[in-house]
Amino acid sequence: MSGMSAASSTSLSTDLRLGLTADMVDQTSYDNAVTRFAERKIALPTFAQMIDPTLSPKDAVAQLNGVDPDAADARNLWRVNWFNATLAVP
Repeated sequence: MSGMSAASSTSLSTDLRLGLTADMVDQTSYDNAVTRFAERKIALPTFAQMIDPTLSPKDAVAQLNGVDPDAADARNLWRVNWFNATLAVP
């Protein structure tokens, strides 16, 4: 870790302790996932959209009306930070 700032060293230490990494662990798996998502037209919300669901695309939100919140359905990825109750979807 020579040549690293104290902040970088602390961040790296925390990342390792939490089992996180900033490096691509398996490029082939990543590429396969990107291809599969594109083929199936699966879109993921951004972090900003998970924090503030009102930023989500209207068509993604509209598709949630017919989806059981507990179903194994890719559209439920738009509910990642939302309560799976009978709350109104923004």
